[in-house]
Amino acid sequence: KAYFVAKKLHKQVHFDIFHHVTYANDWMASYIGALLPVAYVRGPGGASPKIPKGFIDDYPLKDRFSEWFRSFGHLVSKCDPFYIIGQKKAKVILLCNNEALKTVSQKWKNKAQLFPVTGISSKELSFLDLNKKPKDNLNSKFSLVSAGKLMRIKGFDLAIRTFKMFNENQNRQTR
Repeated sequence: KAYFVAKKLHKQVHFDIFHHVTYANDWMASYIGALLPVAYVRGPGGASPKIPKGFIDDYPLKDRFSEWFRSFGHLVSKCDPFYIIGQKKAKVILLCNNEALKTVSQKWKNKAQLFPVTGISSKELSFLDLNKKPKDNLNSKFSLVSAGKLMRIKGFDLAIRTFKMFNENQNRQTR
């Protein structure tokens, strides 16, 4: 439906460019990008990686099936004719990580570019001295911030378990 609305608007406004913002998915076809007769920019997209076997084994059967279905859907969707037409037509394919860059078909690599989705580039963070070691003060406060949608695939349960282990290890070292 969005394509038909865009087509109608294009007749009135005469768009110069269409940017399909993918919210970090690289597998979904864009009918507007594939069919609207204007320049097309795609992305930024991510790689939609599979969950490693060592982690998926902890999932209940229902969630393992959902992950299999998700991975299969990503594979099949990249065979969608509208996805392929859009990739061919795109002037640039923006990708948010190296994993996504590795999955781009060789025939489209020349138009693929890395693009930070965090809103800030490593160059903009250059004022930070990332090699500086924290103070050697065991009483100093340790803070952690994590953000994301609370879904199993995001691994918040793994982060919580990991930092529990980290905290226990820190407590053993201070005794």
